[in-house]
Amino acid sequence: MAWVNNFKTSEEKFLASCVLESIIFRNKSAMSAFSSQIFHIILPQLLSDKKIYEIESLSKWENDLMSPKSRSIFPFRFTTIEGVDKKTGKSGQSLIRDVQREFFDKDLNLSIYTLTEPNFVKRAKSSINTIIILDDVQVTGSQFTEFIEKFNLTESPFHYIYIPYAAFEDSLNELNSRYENIDIQPVEVLSKEHSFFSEKNEALGTNDIELASNLKSMYLDIYKKYDIKLDEPLGFGEHALTYIFNNSTPNNNLPLLSYNDDNWKKLFTR
Repeated sequence: MAWVNNFKTSEEKFLASCVLESIIFRNKSAMSAFSSQIFHIILPQLLSDKKIYEIESLSKWENDLMSPKSRSIFPFRFTTIEGVDKKTGKSGQSLIRDVQREFFDKDLNLSIYTLTEPNFVKRAKSSINTIIILDDVQVTGSQFTEFIEKFNLTESPFHYIYIPYAAFEDSLNELNSRYENIDIQPVEVLSKEHSFFSEKNEALGTNDIELASNLKSMYLDIYKKYDIKLDEPLGFGEHALTYIFNNSTPNNNLPLLSYNDDNWKKLFTR
């Protein structure tokens, strides 16, 4: 494996083996199962609880979502996060494109720029009351807060439902208590224990704080040794995740998993 060959010494290869053992890989089937959970359980329940829309039956719900007339049936639209924290929308757009093909008509999907444009809001608020935001991973409150502030969502006439496929427990609880018109409901909840350098990382085979600390020092030394210059060597928010989707590598992961240059071969595509 080309990625393992990046690591030269026996100690470095031990680190590489621990990283490989720690990887949580959500393949296409897993992503499809996550999406099914959103559209068959999470979203119907939230729409009912918030009195946004009542689903008569699952079969009718599925047919109506895929109908060319869906815009006139449902009081909600789908979008994703883009335009914040250097996030161009690549992962979010890729995710929502795949989900849309399987679960809902393309006319229900709109850019956040369109959904927050004053003229659109003025025209649409009589027929739309809710915006559903789909995303891959939400792990830092600062990123989502920047998104909310940039598009002034707290002043919007719409209600927002944010459904990331995974979210960190700490930021999830804090954000859910902060905004009255925004509900956050992830498919999977991550914790600090999901960090590769957590002493509770089961892949390390022991609850050894010293081992986790030594691996972290070794990992950071690799940057110096191989002259790898990255602003966030532990990933965005220093979460040091090894949590990968089949079509993207969230920036909260260990960057050496997706970093690539003439001297370092990537394992996953960013």
